[in-house]
Amino acid sequence: MVLTLKILVFNAGKLASIEGAVVRFKHLIIERGFDKVIWVDPVSSRAYYKTEDLDLKVPKNVELVKGGKCASNPVLELIAREKHFLKAAKRYAGEVDAAVFYNSWGTLLARNHLKNNGVPLVFDYIDLMHAFRKNPLERAVAWKSTVQAFKQSDLVLTTARKLQELAKRYNKNSVLIPNGVDCAKLAKVKPKKIKRPAVGFVGGFGDWVDFTSVMPAVRELKNVRFYFIGDGVQKKFLETQTKDKGLKNVFISDGFIPYDEAKSWMAAFDACLIPFKLNELTDAVCPLKLFEYWALKRPTVCTPTYEIKNIATRGETLFAKTPGEWTEKIELLLKNKSLARKTALKGFAKAKEHDWRLLSKKYRKALEGVAKCR
Repeated sequence: MVLTLKILVFNAGKLASIEGAVVRFKHLIIERGFDKVIWVDPVSSRAYYKTEDLDLKVPKNVELVKGGKCASNPVLELIAREKHFLKAAKRYAGEVDAAVFYNSWGTLLARNHLKNNGVPLVFDYIDLMHAFRKNPLERAVAWKSTVQAFKQSDLVLTTARKLQELAKRYNKNSVLIPNGVDCAKLAKVKPKKIKRPAVGFVGGFGDWVDFTSVMPAVRELKNVRFYFIGDGVQKKFLETQTKDKGLKNVFISDGFIPYDEAKSWMAAFDACLIPFKLNELTDAVCPLKLFEYWALKRPTVCTPTYEIKNIATRGETLFAKTPGEWTEKIELLLKNKSLARKTALKGFAKAKEHDWRLLSKKYRKALEGVAKCR
């Protein structure tokens, strides 16, 4: 018999978004249907972000506490978050078995209240959060907050080896549970009808993506169609480097698209790309998209980040760092069908090892180990 838990989740992003923390928790806990979840959307000063309202359905086992907008001043935003999450903590501390949070920023008061009321704290540490901040002072404060959260938590869950190394320094009760994929669902995906041969990237066009190294391949492989599906701060750069230069073999989506449509795009590609910049941030990323590409039996070319190298140890992907390597490896997969098929099948086998259902058992076991069952 499965023990039913009541879990408070806060500072994980909007429930309606397709951001990493949301996707992860939905697959690991919410979609399994065993537990009751109280999801607290954040308050934020940023303008509407295009990933935020792509999945508006609220599951039956979820109670949603809505967030909202606040002042753009960083200090005022921090205060607004602290008040918002504290209010939720006070409201639900007496009825939840555990509280899961994904970002320590703006959660100190809520964490203290929950801790003082005997609610176990679980820090699901999925990104090197302080590394996203460019302001040195904000970066230092964010890291101090993270360390404090490590020490305060009853359990720390991590997605990547570098994150696990950091967490272990401050909390011995840290468990590595990587990201995963729903292989059964992706097996039913029908490829979108597009022009081929097709090479594609699906995801956020963030600063951590190395589009610069891929551009020579776009220019040189004129008979290959390149698809960039997503949105973000580098969209203008993509447009400047491709459409504005008259390249006819490029498609850039208007913005982020619903997850089901994104899967159809991925399934249609002859080669899928994960072109990350090499830095401390990307070395600590366990990319969801990689497992999705593999579950769709798509051959891949990836930047050799620390985490991806440790996942793909048996030829599941081809690696590329320089512009020349990206062009070479993409062309190789398109020309050598046998190699493409072989790497895709190895990737599919690895995806099955990372099925969300398997990972969910480990995740729930870890939660049950600290939960205050009522």
